[in-house]
Amino acid sequence: MGPLSWALRVRFGNQKAVWSPDLDTQAFLSSSVRLELLARIFLPKVGTTSWRRKISAGKILWRRKILANDQTRVSCVAGIPGLPGPPGTPGPSVKCPCHRQSAFTVKLSGQLPSPSKPVPFTEVLYNAQRDLQEDTGVFTCRVPGNYHFLFDVDLHHCKVTVQLMRDKSSVLEKHQVSTKEPRSLSGMLTLPLHVGEKVWLEAKVETEKPEQARVTIYFSGFLT
Repeated sequence: MGPLSWALRVRFGNQKAVWSPDLDTQAFLSSSVRLELLARIFLPKVGTTSWRRKISAGKILWRRKILANDQTRVSCVAGIPGLPGPPGTPGPSVKCPCHRQSAFTVKLSGQLPSPSKPVPFTEVLYNAQRDLQEDTGVFTCRVPGNYHFLFDVDLHHCKVTVQLMRDKSSVLEKHQVSTKEPRSLSGMLTLPLHVGEKVWLEAKVETEKPEQARVTIYFSGFLT
């Protein structure tokens, strides 16, 4: 509240007294009054507690004791709210570097892959960065980092062995056999890659009935 817009109003029975910071505190609290303020401040929840509060402007000390038959009332009149302060200076602007992305998803269906060779895929579902060579099925790392690779295989009337290769070394191998009922297999792995390293799938299909064998392979990878 404003320093010049409030006053302390005290009622002693039928007598009234008003104190403000412009008055002499000692004269206001004369010995004839023998003031010990039995005050009720109108707060949301008033209990039978005792409190003290010092007003530095007039150096007057309130001592509060709530009594059932108390007739002393103290109220403070709030002043006009002050104006908001000026806005602070804006902080420095920082441009977030946009890291290059790398991701692909490809599919093989309608034909059986050749063993010990990278699986060539017949359909490209996503390959915006062209990091996977579509005609060979080989992924070449152009952005170093951690890559997550996963594959899913649906098979029928055959046995399939799938290997995830990194530079001619097998890093993950999965097997599945399907006789009468369709089966599936999947695998996933996160690999740290450097620029120039290559990753691909190899699949070996064994079947006694090539005309009935069916294999569908999904292969995906992305930079984490």
